[in-house]
Amino acid sequence: GSRDELVGYSALEADTETALAGAQSSAVTQLQALILWDLREKIQRGAPVPYVQLTAAEIRRQLDGLTRDRYDGWVDRPYARVHRTAILVRIDAVAWGALQRGVSERFARAHEELAARQQRLCWKVAISGVLSLVALFGYASLNGATQGYLSWRLRFLLLLVWGAIYTGVFTFMP
Repeated sequence: GSRDELVGYSALEADTETALAGAQSSAVTQLQALILWDLREKIQRGAPVPYVQLTAAEIRRQLDGLTRDRYDGWVDRPYARVHRTAILVRIDAVAWGALQRGVSERFARAHEELAARQQRLCWKVAISGVLSLVALFGYASLNGATQGYLSWRLRFLLLLVWGAIYTGVFTFMP
């Protein structure tokens, strides 16, 4: 259909609820394709999986407000009654703008969260590296002070300290 009106169809399902879920999923997929096409410049080099998931989540959030009509039908088969549902989704310019804004806001939040996670990871790596160098310097100093007499014990202690550093930094730092 056109951009301002589309129909989501279900397959033949065992019950009405499952058929409705299938029709909604069909409508979400169609809207998703339209939105990702319109926002393709913002999403450089295609739509990675997180953006597709974010788009679907935002569409599902707004879908009830966009659904204008619903058709529920059934067919009696020799083995059982099967159900099929169709929903009509109408999107005017205002609703389309709200949908795009919602998706864009989710994209922006996802980018901010990703940048914050990457920054935290960089800090953790830097802190771990500095503490590891301090531990290595401590090992070298103690090994030199004992003239190598305790080198195997100090090496074992160094490995324990490194393990404690990495466990502490990557487990307990936010």
